[in-house]
Amino acid sequence: MALVRVRQASAVVVPPGASLSPSATGPIAAASDTSGSEPDWAFAAGALAVVLVVWAIAFFAPNGGVINPATPAKLADGMSLFALLYIAAQAIERLLEPFTAFDPKKRDLDQKRDATLALAWNTPSDPNLTAAAKAQATLERWRKNRAIVLWGTATLLGMAASAATGIYLLHIVVASPSPPLSLDILATGLVIGGGTKPLHDLISRIEAAKDKGQDPA
Repeated sequence: MALVRVRQASAVVVPPGASLSPSATGPIAAASDTSGSEPDWAFAAGALAVVLVVWAIAFFAPNGGVINPATPAKLADGMSLFALLYIAAQAIERLLEPFTAFDPKKRDLDQKRDATLALAWNTPSDPNLTAAAKAQATLERWRKNRAIVLWGTATLLGMAASAATGIYLLHIVVASPSPPLSLDILATGLVIGGGTKPLHDLISRIEAAKDKGQDPA
């Protein structure tokens, strides 16, 4: 059987040689309409708290924190701020990629979602459609929670890279007065951490398109 995506957040199983008719797609479409899910906001607040606590201890505690940041670096001639952000985000995104790919819980949730959708497609009924919608909602929630974890990790790595290299975004764009290094490190880490997910999504789409072009029809 082939797995066919009918919407961004749902999938249906179609037997070989069969086609999707308007009447056949109704139950699955109804399930996908109820499959949206929000992240766990307590989880998101906890991730933000971890980032701020680590930053405060490392760079903002009395006497400047437990880590001594490097002196502000000077950009090379012709180097733009965008290029600097891209290099940092690309490096951290590639560093996190192996950990993103190895996610046994997401694999299990994917399999459960596919199984419930196959059952809903082959045996349409209210309980089966509800189970498929719940399985999709659980998967979506995990995806969003995982994105929060990756954002927090990328932000912490961005702050560490900023402190180690002396790359401070506010120092680069603000001539006077010079912002505190602790605040600059936080801002730099937040900007780099926020840029890794869009970059990861773009690279993933390019890689998926390349794999699709190499696979047989």
